[in-house]
This record gives sequence, structure tokens and C-alpha cells, in this order.
Amino acid sequence: MWRTSYSKESTLDDDSAIHHTILAYDPNRMLVFRTIKSPKNFPFKTAILRTWTVVYFEPLESHAQR
Repeated sequence: MWRTSYSKESTLDDDSAIHHTILAYDPNRMLVFRTIKSPKNFPFKTAILRTWTVVYFEPLESHAQR
């Protein structure tokens, strides 16, 4: 589980916390997760629970390579 919040006054277990389940991870290449708990006031609670996200990582050009 990956827990976060966008509020510095929040804890990772209160009503404003966001919890994700990591579904897949390929180090330095890809991360797949889905949200299992959204903040209390999030307007799309049903939709977010049916959504999963895939993030692909690509190396950035260093300043020396430009």
C-alpha cells in the first residue's frame, strides 16, 4: 500500500488521506497502481475506485548530453 495526502495537517490515516494499492512495479521502468481510498470530500469516489494508473519512466537527458 502507498499512502499520501495533499494536506500538511493530515495524517496518513485520516479522512483526507489517499491510499493506493500497487499492482505492478518494474524497477526504473513502470509503476501500476489503483486508488482504494480517496479523501472524504473527493467528488468522484465511485469512478476513482474503478480506475487504475500506469506510469512509465524514461530517463531524462542530462545537461551534458544536450
